[in-house]
Amino acid sequence: MTTGNYYMSGAGGTQLVEHMQAVIRLLNGGASYPAATVTQSTTTGQITISLDATATIVWTNGDLGTLLGFEGTQSGAALYTGDFQARYCWFPNLALSNYPGNLTDWWSRTSTTRAHRAPLGQTYTRKGNLLYDGRFEYMHLPSDRVWKESGAWWKSFESFFEDVIHEGQPFRCFPDRTLTTSSDYKTAIWAPEEGQPIGSMTEVTNRNITNYNGFWRVNLPLWKHVT
Repeated sequence: MTTGNYYMSGAGGTQLVEHMQAVIRLLNGGASYPAATVTQSTTTGQITISLDATATIVWTNGDLGTLLGFEGTQSGAALYTGDFQARYCWFPNLALSNYPGNLTDWWSRTSTTRAHRAPLGQTYTRKGNLLYDGRFEYMHLPSDRVWKESGAWWKSFESFFEDVIHEGQPFRCFPDRTLTTSSDYKTAIWAPEEGQPIGSMTEVTNRNITNYNGFWRVNLPLWKHVT
């Protein structure tokens, strides 16, 4: 496989799942697994590898198998699904509770244009730029979707915070997970206060009911990722 930075799945030329599928189909000159598929569930985040025939998957790079959610060698079948959700992703089990505008538009607009008024009453403006951002909130999330619990840590927001947000990496947001073409996702980065560090996860994660750990809310301040 080609070394590089990837999104896990989606659309375009920078996704790991689709790259794996292409590489598997080309093995042995395309003779062994020409119809193989590698997909990621849009509900569980788990990776499924479907081959044309029964085969054993041995991870010569153990880290790859682990980040894809597989525990060790896979054998005795032609269809394998990861034991856990793939790493570097977050799949809340509920829909957004609050967001700017509508899900099709996704971003809110922030203007940097400045307006001034002189002491004698004259008014004038200095045109700035339109910035794209928003705050997105999930409510009533179960604890294991927010905090690391048992062995399935990577489905938690805590893991996503450490692996992606803390690393300063862009990530893809899918307003509708059933739609995964390049025109369906929005690429975002975490939005701290201007010039300030990311800060504590507890600043954006709170209990729905004080002193009750059953349900949690996560507030996501995001900027549109612009290169």
